[in-house]
Amino acid sequence: MLNSLKHIFNLKKVKWLSNFNESENEINFSFKSQASFKYLESDKFSIDDAKGKCLSFITSTPTNLSFIIIYFNGSEKLSLQGFYSHKIQELIIPIDATHFKLCLRVVPSENININYFKFTNKINIEKDYLNLFSFKAQFNECKPSIKQVKIIIETLFCDTEKNEITLDKYLSFLEAQLFIYSQNQYNIENIYWVVHISSDKQKYINKINIFKKKYSIKNIYINIYNHLKSYQSNENSIDKRVKPNLFYPNYNRLFENFLKKLPRNFHLKNYIIRIGLDDDDFLSNDHYLKIFNTVKKYISNIKSNSETYIGFPECNLVYYKFDGKILLKKQILRRIMTGNRFVISYNKIPQTSPFSLTEDFTKQSSENYIIESSENPTFFYNRHGNNLSNNSKDHHTHTNISEIDFNNHQELLNYIISK
Repeated sequence: MLNSLKHIFNLKKVKWLSNFNESENEINFSFKSQASFKYLESDKFSIDDAKGKCLSFITSTPTNLSFIIIYFNGSEKLSLQGFYSHKIQELIIPIDATHFKLCLRVVPSENININYFKFTNKINIEKDYLNLFSFKAQFNECKPSIKQVKIIIETLFCDTEKNEITLDKYLSFLEAQLFIYSQNQYNIENIYWVVHISSDKQKYINKINIFKKKYSIKNIYINIYNHLKSYQSNENSIDKRVKPNLFYPNYNRLFENFLKKLPRNFHLKNYIIRIGLDDDDFLSNDHYLKIFNTVKKYISNIKSNSETYIGFPECNLVYYKFDGKILLKKQILRRIMTGNRFVISYNKIPQTSPFSLTEDFTKQSSENYIIESSENPTFFYNRHGNNLSNNSKDHHTHTNISEIDFNNHQELLNYIISK
C-alpha cells in the first residue's frame, strides 16, 4: 500500500491535480492551481511500517516535487525529513516516534512524471536502480561535458566583524551553504572553495573545520590571513569600511596566498572560473550545472578573450521575516548580484576579482561581457534585515517570476537541495 500514491493520498479526488494516471511503472499528473505550491498529506501510519525502510523516487523531467515524512509521538510532531528525486534515502526515525505521515509537496509544473516510487528496504531499491535505463540516462545527462572547467568559489567570512552574536549568525548561514554543497547530486568535480578568514577568529576557524568533517566536503580551503595595521577609513561605502579585505588591493594578497595551496600548473589547458559568494548567500547545486552549460555555449568567446565576464540576471531573493517565516521572490533583476556573476579565462587564472565585477553589465559594450538569462534562478540572495546594503531590491526588479512562502529556514533548505 505504501508504494501506491493513489492509495496513500487518494489523488484522484484532489481538485487541483489534473490528468492523473497511475500505472504499474508510472505516475503522471498536472498541477493546475495558481498557488506557489501545494501539500498533500496522508493519514498516519504506524512507525513499524517505517523501520528499516528507504524512500526513493525518480522523475523523468526536472521538477521541484519532493516528499516529506513527518514523525509523531502521539499527536506531538517530532521532526521532518525531506526526500528528493534520484536518491536512495534511509528513514531517520526519532527514538520516541510512534507514527508518521507522508506528504507530497508540489510546485507548479506543466506535467509531472514519476516513473519510479518505492518505499521498501535499501537492497530492493538498489537492485531496481541497476535495471533502470531511464535513470542512468538522465543522470549522465546531468554531468557537465567540459571536463577541463575548474570553478574557484571565493568567500570572505565577516572580515573585521568582532561581535559574537553577528559572527554566530553568519556562521549559521555558512554552515547551511556547506550542507547544501554536500548534497550535490551531480558529482561535479573540479570545484575549489576557499573561505578567507582572519586569524583573530580562531573559534570560527575551528567550527568551519568541524563542518568540513561533518559534511565530508572535499576541496574546501580555509585561508587564514592577518589584518593590516590600518585600513583606509575615508570610504563612503559601508561595505568597504566593514569589509576592507574584499576590495583592491587588499583582496589580492588573500587570493595570492590561497593560490599557493593549489597544484602547480593548475590552470594549464583548463578553463578557470572565479566566482564570489558572500558569507550569507546560497548557491543551489544546479548553479554549477548552469555555469558549465553556459561555458560550453560561449566557448569561442572565452578562448578569444583574455578574460570573459558572464552574469545571470535571474535571482532568488530571500527575505527573512521577524516571525521566522521566509518569503522567496523569483525575479529577473536589472543588476547582477555577486553569486550570479563570474570571470573565466582559458589556460590561465583570471586576474580580476569576482567581487570587483560591476553589477550593471548593460553598461559594458565589450564582447567579453555576456548576460545569459533564464527563468530558472539558482542563486539565493539572502536579505535578513540588517544586511550591509539596501535590504529590498525591488527597485532593481525587471520581471517578477513567482513567489514562495516558507514557514522556517529548514523548509527553505529542503527546497534548495531539491533543485
